[in-house]
Amino acid sequence: MIIGITGCPGSGKTLLSRALGGRGWNLLDADDMGREVVDTDIRIRRQLADAFGQDILDTDGMLNRRLTAQRAFRSPESLLVLNGIVHPPLVEMLSRRAHEYQVKHMDSVVDCALIFEWEIAKIFDLIVCVAAQDKTRMRRIIERDGRTESEVIDMFDRQLTQDEKISRSDIIFRNDQGKDRIKNYAKMFDGLKA
Repeated sequence: MIIGITGCPGSGKTLLSRALGGRGWNLLDADDMGREVVDTDIRIRRQLADAFGQDILDTDGMLNRRLTAQRAFRSPESLLVLNGIVHPPLVEMLSRRAHEYQVKHMDSVVDCALIFEWEIAKIFDLIVCVAAQDKTRMRRIIERDGRTESEVIDMFDRQLTQDEKISRSDIIFRNDQGKDRIKNYAKMFDGLKA
């Protein structure tokens, strides 16, 4: 079984994914795969440098992520450029690995905020949305990442709304209380493993 875990920033989807990983599910993390795609493909790094300046690459040709993010998040148009370069190979890698796990009958969970934005829902047997109140999510992100309120609002605006993700998911878990609730949710999947 391949389970996709989605949710808006600060909802706790990564906590649920890791809790499932701790209970024996194979864990695929879309953010980690995004870093892998960029780190292992010089062509992608060159495309990013062409779009955002050659100085985003260090002397070894590796990406300065902070500088790239600063430039990419300056405008919606520049973010579209970044996503247009990185997302296609990332989605291809994620889809390929999920398929490999299915073929090998390896029960897996995929931590991926953008399941619906990337139109990859069909690769999952089940999609779980972790949801929390906007004020709770905002507080968590500010505390976790040190972002400003306006940065968090911009982050929220770059994804589908929480209501949209909820309406398109198979299971919805509310996570306004914290980690103990997430651990209890993870236990509910024990009977689904092969």
